[in-house]
Amino acid sequence: MPALIEELRIDLSWINRVDRRCTPVGWGWGKILRYAAANRSFRAVLLFRLLRRAYLRRRRITTAVLKRIIYHLYHAEFAPSADIAPGLRLPHPTGVIIGGHVSIGPMTTIGQHVTLGGNFGKQDADGRMYPRIGRGCWIAAGAVVAGPIDVGDYAIIGANSLVTRDVPERAIVGGIPAREIRRRSNDELYWDMDVDT
Repeated sequence: MPALIEELRIDLSWINRVDRRCTPVGWGWGKILRYAAANRSFRAVLLFRLLRRAYLRRRRITTAVLKRIIYHLYHAEFAPSADIAPGLRLPHPTGVIIGGHVSIGPMTTIGQHVTLGGNFGKQDADGRMYPRIGRGCWIAAGAVVAGPIDVGDYAIIGANSLVTRDVPERAIVGGIPAREIRRRSNDELYWDMDVDT
């Protein structure tokens, strides 16, 4: 597991890359914390990273306190058992629900009021109950990704979509239930940045 500060630097680089701002190399804790104080989006990511660390170190009280802080600040619920790679971007973190054992790849953007979780106990052949999100995905506002499904790399899930089946790599899906609209071309992958994760 990479050091916390390295994860935060990658998260910050990804946020700034997509928002077309530059990130100075080698930011230390002081600048990262000042940026988190001024940027609501990055503050939510920082709190999740701290929550995950407390959970992995079996700090129950710290985990419970951080979950409460996240809920009161954003009305969001992040399960500490969720495995989220560096490069998470939450432009508007309000109402986001990320269930336990969800896996999210690097350089992923999640919009407001997105739910990533189980589907009433539905399991795949391996006993997995939660979604696995690939690298460079964008999940738009209000989307629900439920059950043991795989979302391929660089996929886009449209706003207010309900995804209950696997989404292929580079697919753009939308609707209730979500259906493939088209595939993304190489020219559309502008936000895949060269950050080592």
